[in-house]
Amino acid sequence: TSCLDQAGLQPGARYCYKVRAEFEGPNETFYSNYSNVECAIPRVPIDSPSDCVATRREDILGVTIVWQDNSDNETQFRVARLDPGEDSNNENAWDNRCVVGPNQTSCLDVAGLLPGERYFYKVRATLVGPDETFYSGYSNIDDAIPRAPLVAPTNLTASSVLGCLANLHWSDNSVNEDEFRIARLDPGEDPNNDNQWDNVGQTAANATTFRAQG
Repeated sequence: TSCLDQAGLQPGARYCYKVRAEFEGPNETFYSNYSNVECAIPRVPIDSPSDCVATRREDILGVTIVWQDNSDNETQFRVARLDPGEDSNNENAWDNRCVVGPNQTSCLDVAGLLPGERYFYKVRATLVGPDETFYSGYSNIDDAIPRAPLVAPTNLTASSVLGCLANLHWSDNSVNEDEFRIARLDPGEDPNNDNQWDNVGQTAANATTFRAQG
């Protein structure tokens, strides 16, 4: 009352079956009517990716995600992201952020990121068939905190005032700073040694002047 069909099946495609009885006599073969029709979609296991690593980009506001491809039958990889404040146990809170083709092991996420916030990522392989899509399990979860590149100020000038004050002026070339910090090197110190530069003040965003006291 059962049989196994393995010949020429395509994962994710729908196949339909029906059965009839047969009686083979010495001079003629007789057949019953067919049964009802029943359909099924075969699948094959998909190995989960592993070694998911999320790394913030230093040149742009973005996160690069890489992983190990352990499957040989995927048609896609999908990278899911959990935004700050969301519940990691709620699968509906994980949004697909990258979809890449088979054998790919990286993607770049730049959509809707806020600098300084922590984002979590995980990856799974998918096999997209004509009638159904199958999924592997997820990889490990990794996180990254993206940053917004800051453009350095330029054209710094310093002019003395009354001997113990200095007026500083510069060009503001960035659009996303929170503040400017002013560092001073005292006489005899090494300008190549960052530890010898002392912070002597800070200004609000968009400022282009500062008066330093001696």
